[in-house]
Amino acid sequence: MSKPKTSRPDFSKNAGIDNATIAIYGCDNFVIDNIDMTNSAGMLIGYGVVKGKYLSIPQNFKLNAIRLDNRQVAYKLRGIQISSGNAPSFVAITNVRMTRATLETA
Repeated sequence: MSKPKTSRPDFSKNAGIDNATIAIYGCDNFVIDNIDMTNSAGMLIGYGVVKGKYLSIPQNFKLNAIRLDNRQVAYKLRGIQISSGNAPSFVAITNVRMTRATLETA
């Protein structure tokens, strides 16, 4: 699979959904690996509602080899925002490099 060239913060900004380059809602047991983002709206991993159906909070996942560089953007962008599962679930975050971005967990 080729890397997207149009995953900019202004892409689909009028769609009425939360802006993110990568958005994962209600998924379990997954890996996000080897992602390189520049001037990006970042990642949103959490729970939500799609077409009126509640999607549970993600659990049991790993982020690895993630690079996010927002040095060339004049305004604030999301870095990586994670809402994750319950006590027995896990989230592993390894080899993440971010410039002018934040990691938020809940």
